[in-house]
Amino acid sequence: MGNRFSHNALDDAIHQAKEFIYIQTMKRNQMKIMIEQGQHFNEMAQKVADMEFKLLQLEAV
Repeated sequence: MGNRFSHNALDDAIHQAKEFIYIQTMKRNQMKIMIEQGQHFNEMAQKVADMEFKLLQLEAV
């Protein structure tokens, strides 16, 4: 009976470890996506700023 309990405890520990690793991997992937989205946003914002500057130069002529 004690052996069966130990086996269940081990299975539970393994399951919890796998869940923890899965969750950490998901968090890391989400963080990577957020960073990439931030970089894309910054690139787009820079392009918009460049276009606005060019428009202002054209209007000034």
